[in-house]
Amino acid sequence: MQQHFRLAKGAFKLLSAAALLAGLIWLIKPERLWQALLGVNVGIFLLALLCGTLSNIVSAARWAHLGRAMGLVAPVLPLVRFYFQGMAANAFLPGATVGGDVWRSYRLHRLGNSLLDAGASVFFERLSGLWVLLLLSLLAVPLSGYWQLLPGRLHIDAAVLLVIFLLALFALLALPYLLVHPALWRGLPLAAVRKIAERVLESLRRLSAQALREQFVYSAAVQLLSMTTLYLCARALGAEPSWLLIAAAAGPIFLMAAVPLGVGGWGTRELAAVAILGLAGLPGEQAFALAVLYGVSATLQAFAGALVWLLEHLRREQ
Repeated sequence: MQQHFRLAKGAFKLLSAAALLAGLIWLIKPERLWQALLGVNVGIFLLALLCGTLSNIVSAARWAHLGRAMGLVAPVLPLVRFYFQGMAANAFLPGATVGGDVWRSYRLHRLGNSLLDAGASVFFERLSGLWVLLLLSLLAVPLSGYWQLLPGRLHIDAAVLLVIFLLALFALLALPYLLVHPALWRGLPLAAVRKIAERVLESLRRLSAQALREQFVYSAAVQLLSMTTLYLCARALGAEPSWLLIAAAAGPIFLMAAVPLGVGGWGTRELAAVAILGLAGLPGEQAFALAVLYGVSATLQAFAGALVWLLEHLRREQ
């Protein structure tokens, strides 16, 4: 029964991604999208691929740094390998980032760490990256063209936009303090869940202020590289948005790609790109195509992770 449920869930996510992509292509018009993709500058796209790969290598190094700060066995090179294997799981298995994160937790556990601490390191690494992404993306909004465009496009007053911006900034800055506050977790309904949450908090309290600052630097580097990858995908199509405009749009685009509705972010990422970049006046076919190029870049890296996975398996079989 459980296996049938997983198969049905996987099939639903595949169909959801396909339906989203098909619906967007129909709205944009296939011929316009095809023309946009035919005009891709391969050299710039390869630069985007290199930038995206570097971003994920830095992500793996951030995870290794966090693990060591928590007192875990976390050598950099094996964790880089585990990270790209996790990307393969994300790209080719239904469930967005969940499957890859479970795999990374398991592999870190196999190095001699407790499974709970290994899972906590992956959870916090993912959470810190998401927090810095949203913070940087939000801070880019007033510096980008969105600040002038949004009041007219959304039919709101500029003063209301400023209030929304300040509230969102305050909420983001307050979020880390709320998440580590014990009172938040005491209200959890199940004793077993509360116990796990307390253990996770204990693991995170081992982090020094210096380690947290270094994690912020790592996360900022990861997200700046990811934003630059998205920007280079736009330039590969001949589009000329400012880097700051792409940085402002990257937060919701990457956040939607992590929603466990499809496979590897396909569908939700393209939907977010068309909606968010459309507010800035980018044609739908270019917004859709740059999200596709970003997805292709991630998929190529996932293929590399899958190849490492296969070679590792064959070596064990010998």
